[in-house]
Amino acid sequence: MIQLFRDTVSISNFQSVYLDFYGEMTDISYPPLFSFTSQLSGKTLNALPKSTNYTNKERYVIVQFIPFGFNLPSIGVLDMGNTDYPYGMYNVTAYQNNSSSNLDPDNAIKTIWNGLMNLRPETTNEAVNYTEYTNNDSENDSVYITAVANN
Repeated sequence: MIQLFRDTVSISNFQSVYLDFYGEMTDISYPPLFSFTSQLSGKTLNALPKSTNYTNKERYVIVQFIPFGFNLPSIGVLDMGNTDYPYGMYNVTAYQNNSSSNLDPDNAIKTIWNGLMNLRPETTNEAVNYTEYTNNDSENDSVYITAVANN
């Protein structure tokens, strides 16, 4: 499972992810394509990693992303931690890519990895801001009966 946190301080804070998919690839000429689908919103964000490292490819491949406040998917900068791509669980699919600029999974060669990702806020960034409810609505004490009597 991938663990990423959304950075609110610096776009230079990339995060490394170690995945074992080299054995599924037939060519490493192009960076793999990743699809992140939010389990909450159902929206999908496709992106290429900032970098890909095959040094220990028999054990793992290192890919790097930057979850930040704007979207540059061709260089691994992901706009996540918002309404469309909220904190929480994501289904992730990695594809063997056919070019260094392709962001469409339909044009990818094949699926090389499926898994989960948890996107969480950094420690100084609350996931949810709570506001105390102080306006007492006049309907708070109302009871509505919706059942229909048997005839």
